[in-house]
Amino acid sequence: MNFLKVLSSKYQQISFLFLLCASFFVACATPQKKEIPARAEPPIDHVIQKTYVESVDVDPDHHGNDELKLIIRGQLPSPAYTFDVVDVVKDERNIYLTPFAVYQEKTTALQVLIPYQTSVIVHVDSPGEYKLFLIGRSATLRKNITIR
Repeated sequence: MNFLKVLSSKYQQISFLFLLCASFFVACATPQKKEIPARAEPPIDHVIQKTYVESVDVDPDHHGNDELKLIIRGQLPSPAYTFDVVDVVKDERNIYLTPFAVYQEKTTALQVLIPYQTSVIVHVDSPGEYKLFLIGRSATLRKNITIR
């Protein structure tokens, strides 16, 4: 109350209390900068990557109407990879094959190439000349085949 005694009149005291209350309300009403918490990304424990490719051959023992069985050989970069799927895209007389493998990021493995072999059946529209493209991690192999 010593501070209020310095203010000589009641008018000054009321004015001071009014300004004090007004500044308190303004400070409380001013929007504070809110930090938006970052969304947690789902953990990624595997990644899909292309494999190394060596060859693609037509299976001569497969006898299907309007279909072709292709044997794909290649290598996985390490034991931390598991062969997954061959993506097949057919565009008129071109056939694009891309083999993929799943890499387990939390796996520790030596850098040793692991051979694999898989096959895929491709439906063809008609007999004739086709171009095969085997798209790999470091190379793309091209091969012309004739279907009779």
